[in-house]
Amino acid sequence: MEAGEEEPEALRQRIAKLERDLAAQRSLADLTERSPHPVVVHCDGKIRWANTAAAALIGDLPVSHYVGRNVLDFLAEESKASVAARIAELVRDGTPQEPAEAHLIAEDGSTLAAECWATLIEWEGRPAVHLVLWDVTERRNEASRLAWEANHDPLTRLYNRQAVSEHIARLLDPSKGAASRTLVAVLLVDLDGFKAVNDTLGHQAGDRVLIDVGRRLETAVQGKVVGRIGGDEFVVAWASGRFGEVARVTASVARAIALEVPLGPAGRVASITASVGAAVAPPGSSSAAELMQRADQAMYRAKRTGGGWAFDEPSFAGVSHVPTCSKELADC
Repeated sequence: MEAGEEEPEALRQRIAKLERDLAAQRSLADLTERSPHPVVVHCDGKIRWANTAAAALIGDLPVSHYVGRNVLDFLAEESKASVAARIAELVRDGTPQEPAEAHLIAEDGSTLAAECWATLIEWEGRPAVHLVLWDVTERRNEASRLAWEANHDPLTRLYNRQAVSEHIARLLDPSKGAASRTLVAVLLVDLDGFKAVNDTLGHQAGDRVLIDVGRRLETAVQGKVVGRIGGDEFVVAWASGRFGEVARVTASVARAIALEVPLGPAGRVASITASVGAAVAPPGSSSAAELMQRADQAMYRAKRTGGGWAFDEPSFAGVSHVPTCSKELADC
């Protein structure tokens, strides 16, 4: 045997080891290819390899359709900058990153939410990114649904009491940047004549009236927070600069809630109107609960005097001239 030649047995063992390694690599590649989790390898921004699960995540086209395309082409605009920055950081530092969420655009134009785990590998002698994805769209949709339900009235789809109270609290918090001269306005709206609808036509008819009232309120106070806080009570809240604006919005709300509901073939109708109470306070001077209670008291005063609307008296504390009619309020 010449110098440098391997013993036949040693050569056989080395060949056997290479075959085992190759088989293991093939098995790993096969497992990756058949993995239910989408896997993508991209280098210099271009997709070099993807498994069938990755292709299926985006659409019905074969893997070959995606190979060679820019990985950013499949991202929603709001995700492109952050993903590009993470890719650059990974290639530069090589440190595995924590999973991050990105929004993908499917072939049909729909948006998917995906968690992405990226690690740095070598692909044909160059640094590449090995990307494993988890489709979390359903989980995110469920979380969004639960968050929506926690803050909205399911019947009218307006904000509920908790959400409106939190909004008012933010408006009243000076640390949130509200101007010192800002007035936080709250209107409490209670329906008059609504009981006749429920008693005569039933709760389904009453529900339709409540939905209609909610829409009328949103139209009358566009851009302001509107909520239903229970039964036939609604609330409107916003930050205003002047008493006059608050008065105009309050009067507009009272005018908007005027509808007649037929109660039967005999021509009887229920006239639905609203009693509206208004209260205002500068940031830092009151809590949300206190301001809502003051608006509630003003609403009951309006109801006792035949409906319409009324301001609560503490709203005018420190004002030299207390307006006595809607015209004066509108001018101040």
